Amino acid sequence: MVFNVKLSNSRKVSEFVGIANSFPCTIKAFSDKYSVNAKSIMGMLALDLGKEIKIEIEDNFADSFGKAIEEFITEK
Repeated sequence: MVFNVKLSNSRKVSEFVGIANSFPCTIKAFSDKYSVNAKSIMGMLALDLGKEIKIEIEDNFADSFGKAIEEFITEK
């Protein structure tokens, strides 16, 4: 499943990465032509925080992950 999120500053990125690391699956983040591991603070900070970021997660974790990151979601 794909979520669109907005992470406007490094504090929000840190919170998001902490949540992502609590899930035992691969989570990818996409912005423009870049793809990074959403569990990596350095990878996430390398993305353009001024733009919406697409987050991709396995379907079997999507519901619980969506609830955990609800404050960051702009649309599903």
